[in-house]
Parts: sequence; C-alpha cells; structure tokens
Amino acid sequence: MNEFLQQLSLIGNTTKSFTLVDVVLIIFLTLISGIIISQTYKNTYKGISYSQSFAQTIVIMEITAAIIILVIGSNIALAFGLVGTLSIIRFRTSVKDPKDVAFIFFAMGSGMAFGIRLYVEGMLFTVLLSLIIFALFYFDFGRKKDANKILKIRVPQDTSIEKIQSILINYKLKFYLVSRDNITDDLLEFVYVIKNNKKSSLDRLTEDIKAIDKSIKVTIYEERQELEM
Repeated sequence: MNEFLQQLSLIGNTTKSFTLVDVVLIIFLTLISGIIISQTYKNTYKGISYSQSFAQTIVIMEITAAIIILVIGSNIALAFGLVGTLSIIRFRTSVKDPKDVAFIFFAMGSGMAFGIRLYVEGMLFTVLLSLIIFALFYFDFGRKKDANKILKIRVPQDTSIEKIQSILINYKLKFYLVSRDNITDDLLEFVYVIKNNKKSSLDRLTEDIKAIDKSIKVTIYEERQELEM
C-alpha cells in the first residue's frame, strides 16, 4: 500500500506538459464550439420551458471540461482527486427534457477532445453533430403522425357538451372525454384526448367550436408544445 502511494506521489510531481499558449488556444476554441452547440440547442428546442441559463451553461461546461482534461492529462493522482471532489457535489436542478442531457454530454465530449488537444477532431465533431441535430429537427424525426393531442375547452355553464362532441364527430376525429370540471359557477372545462395529424383541420376545428360562443377558450397541447387558439 505504501509503495502504491509513493508511486502516486511521484506521478503527481511530474512537470506540466502544456503552456500558457495551449490554455488560451483551448479556451478560444471551446468558446467557439460552445457557442455553436448552444445555438444548436436554442434553434432546435421544441419545449415550453426554454432556459437561457442552460444555453449559457453549455458554453461554460465545455470550457471547464477542456481545462480539467488538460490539467489532469495522464496524472493518475489528479484523476483520483477529481473523482473524489465530484462525488461530494449535489446538483439540485432537475433536467426537464431528456434532450438536455444529450447536449450536456455533447458539450463535455467536445470539451474533452479539445482538452487532449485534438483541435481539428473536436471542431469537426461539434460541426457534424450540430448538423445531425438540425437534420433531425428539420425532418421532425421520431414524431408519430397519429400522436395524441389534448384539447382543453372552457365554456359558459349553459353550453351543451353535445354541441362540442357533434363538431368533433363531424371532423371524424377519434376522441374521448378525459374530464369535466366546474372552474367557477359560470364556467365549465372539458378536456378531450384526440387523434389527428393535420394542423389545418385543427385550426378549423377551433374556429367551429368558438362559433358556438365567442367567450369559449380553446387550448391544444401537442407533444411538449402548447398552442392557444
């Protein structure tokens, strides 16, 4: 055991294998890469809870990861120390979208590439994966055409549910009533699950429902996006 600790001590005393120029170059390149990744996140985000803080965190995380990898290098003692330090950190912010986790690993992977001074490979990885993410976003990859949508309708108390359902039937939609609540003494809320893949028909549907009474409010939830009509 003592011999093992002595070997770690000797490894820890090894001289640095990088210069100030390396540090400045890595920070500059990871800054550019981090901005590219952050802009990719911003322009392809589909949720309803976009976080500017997370977009900035991507840049900071990539720079930090690169510098950590640069400092550690092949130093086993520093690597063990880093693992011990990270093990006591508690992160209280929950990740709301699984895609956010992918961007975290994207930034870390790119930062690690720059940290071991694979500059061309790191930038190539950043650009190519960003293009792949944009392609997935543009072609709406993975979306089911018959995905369920939530239709929430708030109507006056005296509005008949049969009128609403007759409109849904006329549009030949598959639907079922999830809930019927009394919001106030004068206001009812109906929540339906419907299946339809044509946004244009949904636009006409909301117009027909609102034609029953001008005070009716219609809200459609589609996947992770909320559209109010």
